[in-house]
Amino acid sequence: MKHPRALLARVLPSALALALVGPVALAHADEEGKVGRITRLRINTPGSADHSLFHGSLTVDLVGSTSLVEYRWGGSSCPGVKLTDQQLDMLTTAFVQRNRTRLVPRYTLGEGMGTRCLVSFELVAG
Repeated sequence: MKHPRALLARVLPSALALALVGPVALAHADEEGKVGRITRLRINTPGSADHSLFHGSLTVDLVGSTSLVEYRWGGSSCPGVKLTDQQLDMLTTAFVQRNRTRLVPRYTLGEGMGTRCLVSFELVAG
């Protein structure tokens, strides 16, 4: 068996290097929002003063509740979160057909207190 000092001499530099690196940032998984119906759809065009803050948002009226929840994409609120034209078309159709279509949003937390960034969604008939 090796001497404890020799073992410590081999392990200590690696442990010290890991401690100096600092805490490792953990990846955050997508959160699933509650099922609801889209009651508001907002698109901020590049000419809007709010475009740099967020490119668009939707408001969901939660099923079985009186609560409304906003989800955003783009801009400084949700950097890196972009929706394609096809996804926007799907959300517009879900908004128009809100009495027949429910939305199950998935989100990550964005910049600012309580900002929810729409990163995925599911449309459900009914």
